[in-house]
Order: sequence, then C-alpha cells, then structure tokens
Amino acid sequence: MEKENTDGLIAVKKVVISVANESNLQPLIEGLLKYCPGVVIFTRDGNFATIEKIFKASKKENTGEVQLQYLTYRDAEAHDIDLVIINLNKFPDLNLPAQAVMDGVESFRFQFLFAMAQRFRHTMVVTSPDRYEWLINKLQDNGGYMEYKDRLNGSLEPFRIIAEYSAQILHYFQRKSMITK
Repeated sequence: MEKENTDGLIAVKKVVISVANESNLQPLIEGLLKYCPGVVIFTRDGNFATIEKIFKASKKENTGEVQLQYLTYRDAEAHDIDLVIINLNKFPDLNLPAQAVMDGVESFRFQFLFAMAQRFRHTMVVTSPDRYEWLINKLQDNGGYMEYKDRLNGSLEPFRIIAEYSAQILHYFQRKSMITK
C-alpha cells in the first residue's frame, strides 16, 4: 500500500544509500541514527563496507533500534523507501569505444534515481554530499520527518541529473553515428 502524504510530514524509517562519492557519509549516518529512531539503512556492494564501519561506530553512541541491510533489486521495489541518498559517477570518457561507455553508465543508480524521484510524494531524494548537512538539520528540526515541500523540491535535482546524463548519452551516440557514416 502506497503511503502518500502531500499535506504533512513523513517519518524517515527506510533509507537507501547508494553513492559514487562517499564524502560526508559519517556525519550523514550519525545524523540519521540520531534523528530517525528505528531507521533501516539499505546499501549495495560498493558502499556496504564503508557504511557498515561508520554504522557500527555510530551505533554505540545511539541506543535506538537501527539496522543496516544489503540492498537487492527486490528490496528496492518491495519497501516503501522514505529517503534516498544517491549520486552517480561522472559520465564515462567520450573517447572510449561505445561498449566501454555503456559499461560505465551506472544503470542501477540511474534507473533507481529516476524511479525514486518520481515518488516525491513519499520519498525524499538527496543527490549531493553538499546537501547532507541541510538534510540532517531538517530531520533535527522536524523530529526525524521530512516535509512535502522539501520532498517536492528534492525531486528537481534528480531530474536535472537524469536529463544531463541522458543528453550526454545521446550526444555520444550522435557523435559516434557521424563518425561511422
């Protein structure tokens, strides 16, 4: 059942962290543990060890029930995710062969970013480590909840990133098709 709340606050209980840039993860995770009681953090391969280390150290200082879980594709679809922390690697070098470029495109993060940005009514998306402090301040001010206006505004950046990334892919293939003619 979809939990939609366009008039008020949604508690941050389930968080996905899937980032290429691991800057500022420690204060982010410490803030989530402090201001979001009972939070479950889902993550994937590349981030699991880093987050687990921060999580274990931070959990000692935070007494609430919290969990860290490995994220699978089914988890992403099955859970009502309240907050997504996600960022992509830079677009691959355009001088590489086509297959190497496509191998460098982060399809899981790209598709997940798009899917979660569409769910702004009940999911907050943060795409930059520069926004983590703002996010933690909001969670502190709102007692672990996110406001609708912040979720709506938070969807703008993911769609900008998606548009730019898609434009880079299009530009790459347009350039390739001109070369091969």
